[in-house]
Amino acid sequence: MIRFFVLLLALSPAWAARLEFDPAASRITFSVPSTLHTVHGAFRLRRGVIDYDAKTGSASGEIVVDVASGDTGNGSRDKRMHSVVLESSRHPEAVFRINKVEGQKAVTVHGTLTIHGAPHEISVPMEVSTMNGKTTANGTFSVPYTTWGMKDASQFLLKVTPTVEVTVSLVTIQP
Repeated sequence: MIRFFVLLLALSPAWAARLEFDPAASRITFSVPSTLHTVHGAFRLRRGVIDYDAKTGSASGEIVVDVASGDTGNGSRDKRMHSVVLESSRHPEAVFRINKVEGQKAVTVHGTLTIHGAPHEISVPMEVSTMNGKTTANGTFSVPYTTWGMKDASQFLLKVTPTVEVTVSLVTIQP
């Protein structure tokens, strides 16, 4: 039995890694400026796993966000966000499928973000750190939601910018 584990360790490359993210510890927040103020909100992470080879940069896996969990703290605004802009009853998840990671501590994660039923190629710069056995990846990217087929959130005199800034803080599950 011990020889089996030694063989398994010898066959698995030291530069390959799997990161499984903790939905309870991870955060996905967003902000969007409007004529009156900047709206801030959050979504919950459903699940996330990334397998990558630090030597080649090849990667696979996905980060799945619960779009229906979006919350800004204002019930009427959230109702409009879900029914008109996100249409979260039809599109309850946003899925980022990773295909490449460049770098070590300061990385760029490349892949396809499928949101509102449509795929979009994106690259997300992230800072990665490890402390007490947990790895954290923090990054920010823009979602040009009207360009990507979602309805403008503006109403009457309230003008909302057509781009949302999304900030992610993904924390791994402790082994």
